[in-house]
Amino acid sequence: MNELEHKVREYLSRPQRYWDDEEPKDIYGIAALPIFSAAFDRESDPTRRAYITRIVWRYRDIAALPTLAKAIRDGNEAVWKDAVDGLVYVGGESALRILRDSLEDVAMLPDAANRQEWIEEAITQIGEGQFPRG
Repeated sequence: MNELEHKVREYLSRPQRYWDDEEPKDIYGIAALPIFSAAFDRESDPTRRAYITRIVWRYRDIAALPTLAKAIRDGNEAVWKDAVDGLVYVGGESALRILRDSLEDVAMLPDAANRQEWIEEAITQIGEGQFPRG
């Protein structure tokens, strides 16, 4: 494990009440994005997965899209809603494609109507350019 990975893991091991005190993108830089993405894949706690999703999309980088594509299909409402928000903020054609593809994927879920409403709103927001890329 390299030094940056060690620092990110240390950051994520702290109690959650401290997580919003800092902006990980500013502290660790773009090189940490894959480390946060890998942490999402390993995390079993939905509250922590939601927070990691938020960290990833706040990078506003297309490298966040694979993690957001996984998160939008998560069974936890907070996680998939954070993913939808993130896809809007990252924006672009790739984010739109993920959103459109996920409309079909969520169609058979018990909360399909709610998810589809969120996703359709996100598609509209990106299409209207409400959240320009940062």
